[in-house]
Amino acid sequence: MAKYVSQKLLPIFLGIGVLATAYYIYDAYTKSLTPSVFESSANILGFNGYKKTDQTINAAQHQEALLKQFQIAGYFQPENLWHTINHLGVKDPITTFTKMYSAVKRSKADQSDPSKFNAKILRKNLGKGTNLDEQDAMDFLLYTAQNAFGRKPGQERNELSYQDWMNKYKQDYFEAAKILRLIDRETPAHKEYDEAWIAGASRIGVLTRIIDYHYILSKYGIKVKGKTEILAGERGLWANIDGITPIVRDKIMETYKTKSDLDTIDISLPVGEDKERVEEGKEYITSLAGRYGIKLNPTAPFIQYTTKEDCPPGHFPARLYPNYAEGESRKLTETLMSQDLIATYFPSLNAITTVDTLAEQHQRPTTSSTARDAATKFVKRIVDGEFGDQKEFVILYETNNPYVERQEIATQREVNKVLKAYKLDKSYIIKIEGVGFKCKQDITTVHSELAALIAEKWKTATGEGVSPKRPIEKLLFQTRDNSSITTPWLNNSEVDTGRVFQDFFDEYLS
Repeated sequence: MAKYVSQKLLPIFLGIGVLATAYYIYDAYTKSLTPSVFESSANILGFNGYKKTDQTINAAQHQEALLKQFQIAGYFQPENLWHTINHLGVKDPITTFTKMYSAVKRSKADQSDPSKFNAKILRKNLGKGTNLDEQDAMDFLLYTAQNAFGRKPGQERNELSYQDWMNKYKQDYFEAAKILRLIDRETPAHKEYDEAWIAGASRIGVLTRIIDYHYILSKYGIKVKGKTEILAGERGLWANIDGITPIVRDKIMETYKTKSDLDTIDISLPVGEDKERVEEGKEYITSLAGRYGIKLNPTAPFIQYTTKEDCPPGHFPARLYPNYAEGESRKLTETLMSQDLIATYFPSLNAITTVDTLAEQHQRPTTSSTARDAATKFVKRIVDGEFGDQKEFVILYETNNPYVERQEIATQREVNKVLKAYKLDKSYIIKIEGVGFKCKQDITTVHSELAALIAEKWKTATGEGVSPKRPIEKLLFQTRDNSSITTPWLNNSEVDTGRVFQDFFDEYLS
């Protein structure tokens, strides 16, 4: 009898098992189609794909490239993940860490080799099962990215220290950086522009940008109807950053003489803290001071501070600054340097003028502050009726990668602010279009520039009408709390195992 009953019930039990399994697979499948909180937040930040003349990058590729950069840099290693989650102050950090680390571990994002990392798995699962919403996830991404800096206030990107992974995985890193639009040349989309702005920089940056601007006007047959201005300012010069290694300087000038593409020559920007560069910088600063009658101390024309305590406001140790003669009030600045470069190398381009942005509280001018001043000048011309009935304008913004997208976003934001301040934002549009030659910086600069780009994207995503959960000061490296977390991070044995079956189907179907 028992045998008979078991034979009768066996098909029923098997049927129930098949139905349960089918339901579980379907449930896992539908969940795999639901965007992860990472995907949603990355989309809001603008990592949602793009089209260029020669390529189309979809949202998945764009977002996975970002995850690859984080993975290569070690940001998903458990100690770092635990640190970020705790400093963000999310609800129930233990559960959040457990769920996030489950996805991290399955994608193999917690080890150093990028060839073992499955970015698709992490993209589709990062943040799932947690209480994080899109704002939390955006804050997580910005906080995580800011680990790139380790950067003191006022420190320049070329002064950051190199890390071991930057040599070992350089090729993998740059492949992902290309997808993130940090590497290749950005070309003009129009044949005619209302004005052109050249982003200020160190001497080698300004020099190459002027040359590239001249090149693209000819290469693409571009007409700039109005002014061309260098967005410079009251940044004091120093030999370490404003010097140019002579062989590099000669290569750069040769491209100008032959009307060649800067993309074709092998140079590095910045070229590093080498002796030749510093000596050339000293020579240039001395000659610049002489040409403009600015007096340096005759017995000690340069000064280098050894400690922060010795530095005057706005100065930093290890930099070789001009040492001005007693009573000399004039200074050697980026603005004066830019004007000198035009006069020395490009006398035929004397139509290029400069915006001279003042330093604020001993902080050097930035992309935003110089853009604000340039925008104010342009909008005043609109108010004065210089453009008649014209309502829409396009301004060519010359820079170079890895800075193009970040500087375009920051500059566009300042332009929009100025239009609003003049109550013209409802009736006028000024579009900033960033262009420039391909990246010639080292991986340290590219990596920190990615962090700066995410900060600009975060500002846009949490702009007008949005109340962020956390002020940006809590997320940026220089203003946040970077102290270590005293609560020990959870080890592998404490990671949630209750989701193993679900995780299997998520991974299988992803």
